[in-house]
Amino acid sequence: VPRDSLAGVLRTLFTVIDGVLAQPSNPKKRRLRKANSSFHSQVGQFRAAVRVMEAAGFCEGKMRDPASGLLDDFWVMDTAYVMRLTDAHHLLAQLAEHAGVPAPPLPSSGFNPYSSSIVSASGTSLSQVAGQHGQMRKIENAQLKEKIRQREQLLETGGGEEVPLSPAVYALEELRQREKAEKASLAHESSDVDEAPAGEKPTLTAADIARIKEIMGEGPSFRSRMQQQLEQLEKRKVFKSCTVRVLLPDRAVLQLSFAPHKTLRFVREQVQQFLHPLLRSSSGGGAREECFSRWFLCETPPLRKVELHKTLYQEGLLPNCTLHLKFPDACPRFPHSFLDPEALQLHNLRYSALSPSSSSSSSSSSSSSSDSSPGDISGGSRSVVASAERHADRLNEQLSAQSGGEGVPQVARLSSASGPSGGSAAERMQGGEKSAVTKKSSLARSLFKRK
Repeated sequence: VPRDSLAGVLRTLFTVIDGVLAQPSNPKKRRLRKANSSFHSQVGQFRAAVRVMEAAGFCEGKMRDPASGLLDDFWVMDTAYVMRLTDAHHLLAQLAEHAGVPAPPLPSSGFNPYSSSIVSASGTSLSQVAGQHGQMRKIENAQLKEKIRQREQLLETGGGEEVPLSPAVYALEELRQREKAEKASLAHESSDVDEAPAGEKPTLTAADIARIKEIMGEGPSFRSRMQQQLEQLEKRKVFKSCTVRVLLPDRAVLQLSFAPHKTLRFVREQVQQFLHPLLRSSSGGGAREECFSRWFLCETPPLRKVELHKTLYQEGLLPNCTLHLKFPDACPRFPHSFLDPEALQLHNLRYSALSPSSSSSSSSSSSSSSDSSPGDISGGSRSVVASAERHADRLNEQLSAQSGGEGVPQVARLSSASGPSGGSAAERMQGGEKSAVTKKSSLARSLFKRK
């Protein structure tokens, strides 16, 4: 290219290449008619300039002229190679610097290796693409957050249905027997599953099964953290109710049902309705009564007080749990039964179904025996009477066999009719037992003397 024509050639090449870089998707920028006089005078007549255009991606071809509709020769770029056009711009800029010709800047939509923004062949900036994808990610994340919120709400409320209280009272031993029976029933049902015939043993080993599980398992996870959280929540079962069993210090168990979203404070309020009046309120009492009203619910082992402001779902107590009723360390021993008979009667619950502690059972049995009517005789006293009568009969038989039935006093049998007519049945029973023991010892001494 002659030196005097170099400035015009460079300006034309910059115009053509930078036009394609600015709008790669515009087909008008990617075709030039060879018969164009301005283009031919500046570029077309110089072979070196034509080779620059060919290196940038232009090639000769015939196209129909949009204006005339006739076929004509064109320089056409079928595909805009952005990196190739960018390199051509930079090479022309270096040549222009040596020739003293000012070089235009690279178009803003063109590719710049030192910039965070590039342009695709479709003419869409990757920053625009990233912005579109970012907007889509925001929408997707918002949808995932809403699904997670709805799933957590469903797990916490259990569907929002009202759950009846369904109170029940058990002795601890009775409850354990129930649980054993349920476990035995489940074990029996599982044992009823059809087993393979004796001759057809499985050929897969434990290692084979583990390998199959590894192959058939899930592959690498490319899901986001929120997607994994949603999947974990969807795997969890929704419980509509929570069965709470409160173990009292006298080994009685109060069972109530609640919705999963109920707080532990609400659970405590419902439990205290069934407790002794001293355990319900601290108003109108002394320091001792106030101490009894400060009972709390806890889990053990290890001992952990439940937080009253949290729900059953938040405390992880679903679908059933056993809580213990405890007092502060400074509280004395509670002298009464923990459950209120009147409250149990309102719910058609039997207080006799309870299994009190050994101390309370002994005190209650002694009080009941002292308050019983004169004609009542306990089962233990009857067994003592029957044993004494059998022993007296055996002694009489031995005396009769040794003495021939003469001169030997007979041992009197104990009965409810023996003894004086006055006094209670219990007193007659005690006197009969003492006389039987005395006669037994005297008879043993007489037998020893005879021998």
